[in-house]
Amino acid sequence: AAGGARPARRRRGRAQRSRSRPSRTRATAGGTRLRQSSPLAMRRRPSQIAADVDGSNLRRLTFAPGYDAEGSYSPDGKRIVFTSQRDGDLEIYVMDADGQNQRRLTYGKGYDGGPFFSPDLKTILYRGDRRNDGKMNLQLRLIDAQGRNDRAITDNAVFNWCPFWHPSGKCLIFTQVDHEAWSKGHRPNYDLFIAPVNGRNPKRITFDPAFDGLPVFSPDGTKLMWTSKRGGLTEPQIFIADVTLPAPFKD
Repeated sequence: AAGGARPARRRRGRAQRSRSRPSRTRATAGGTRLRQSSPLAMRRRPSQIAADVDGSNLRRLTFAPGYDAEGSYSPDGKRIVFTSQRDGDLEIYVMDADGQNQRRLTYGKGYDGGPFFSPDLKTILYRGDRRNDGKMNLQLRLIDAQGRNDRAITDNAVFNWCPFWHPSGKCLIFTQVDHEAWSKGHRPNYDLFIAPVNGRNPKRITFDPAFDGLPVFSPDGTKLMWTSKRGGLTEPQIFIADVTLPAPFKD
């Protein structure tokens, strides 16, 4: 479980929930970083933008009308997987790191977003809403990097958000919350869970009554970074902790 949590740096801006998720900046080992926008900015038609780590050499990678965002590099830095609305629905796309060879991977009706390549480059993990029932209870999904074998790995009545691979490729971490908690007599609470790649029997690892979300592992798997409002914070901040995988996920 995560321990010794401490704020890493101040993060400006108000907390954003549900579809209004914060933007993230994702870096590659080669020193290039990809800046992405959140769905809140959908009406502003965001595009995928790359830059060197010092902010120089800014270049636009996508030019399609509509929403292009939620991008991340493959671990080898050669490809980018992202969400686009260019064909009318929010789907997962992949392209070369220079913006060439853009192609669509998912074809299910409903929001698909927040994709990440697996450490072995063979599979893409993302969140999706295929129920289209208005509840936006996103489920975790996997699809082969070539666009085949699209499948859900969770099937529940809660909101599963921001999944991220452990560098071993044997498990993943994500945020989960029951948005209907108010109707059940208690406040919804965002917490972090670890699950095997099949999504079964996830284990909760944060228990603070405040928001915990947007988790990522360090490349060596020894650190966990996430956003939280724990400790009475009025605005979310970034925390870092040492992390030890629960016993079922070590081997």
